[in-house]
Amino acid sequence: MKQQAKGDEGDEMSSSEQADGLAHLQNAALEMIAAARAFLEVAEKVVQNPENVRTAVVTIGAVAKAVMQSADNGHTAPNGDPHSGVEHIPLS
Repeated sequence: MKQQAKGDEGDEMSSSEQADGLAHLQNAALEMIAAARAFLEVAEKVVQNPENVRTAVVTIGAVAKAVMQSADNGHTAPNGDPHSGVEHIPLS
């Protein structure tokens, strides 16, 4: 005889559906463990050679600064006000 359990909506779930749900949860847990291992490997490399991280952070910072400068230069209104294109909507 098949074992059945009540679901959220009152539907009966078969043991094969329960097994499928458990298998999905197990696979998700294994994926989380693999992600944690990958993170720890990166963290280990950072601890072993922090100069690589410093170089990456400096590079990302330089790119961000260049993007911000180009955005500032491209959006200034003719009157010099960078906010003159902003529409102010009064709230009542």
